[in-house]
Amino acid sequence: MSKIRYATINDLPAIVKIYNQAVRRGFQTADTEPLSVEDRKEWLLAHTPEDYPIYIFEQNGKILGWISLSPYRKGRKALRQVAEVSYYIEETHQRQGIGSSLMAHVINQMPGLNLRSLIAILLDVNDGSIGLLEKFGFEKWAHLPHIADFGGKQCGQFFYGYQIKKDRKIMDQKKYRYHHIGIPTIKKHKNEKYFEKLKFYHAGYEESEFGIEWMRFEEGCPLPDLVKKLPHPAFEVDDLDEAIQGRKIIIPPNSPSEGIRVAFIEEEGAPIELLEDKS
Repeated sequence: MSKIRYATINDLPAIVKIYNQAVRRGFQTADTEPLSVEDRKEWLLAHTPEDYPIYIFEQNGKILGWISLSPYRKGRKALRQVAEVSYYIEETHQRQGIGSSLMAHVINQMPGLNLRSLIAILLDVNDGSIGLLEKFGFEKWAHLPHIADFGGKQCGQFFYGYQIKKDRKIMDQKKYRYHHIGIPTIKKHKNEKYFEKLKFYHAGYEESEFGIEWMRFEEGCPLPDLVKKLPHPAFEVDDLDEAIQGRKIIIPPNSPSEGIRVAFIEEEGAPIELLEDKS
């Protein structure tokens, strides 16, 4: 079972352990020496659910990643709606959609936290983080070249930014009702079910409080690469044919089980599943 929740002081050893993995790998944080739990206690206590939270991704009781929001230029009132976002994933569970789940969660929480902008500061050689940020619409706002030195090897820093647009369309939650999120993975999960026709395994939806469905694809799976590579949210609709009208359809309407019809559309490069349940 997977869930995203607020961090507590009891999570600090796992948070520090994951962070120190990035320190030891190098070029993923500007720290060059591992930190202790005591070093980070004051930092964690300064983050509360109401004001600059830290979120934990937990699966079957194990912490696999975290994401934090921190003040940007603390005390500067004109920047009160800006937060710096930082995220780290346990090294044996990277590229399994955990970072995407955490980032999507943070972006969805921005209005409730009175945040309009996010800033991510990262080393310019950190290709994994760059890919994640750009997937979620972050833009490169600045580059500070050759300012970081790792034992004689130099690199720069990027400032990536994300802003909620004032004219952003708000989803009609009565028309589109959240059902689950499908996340591609290469890891085998407990209680996997095999969809022989489409050559993929799926697991987790029945156990996940947040409707997380892990999807593992076999060679020869006929689904579009977009679905096999990117997480996709799924929404239940009353009328599937009406919902896909005028949309870019990447998987036409089909019925995986009696009374259920689904289709996939593409919205700004992201796959979205629409589901009609008449069972």
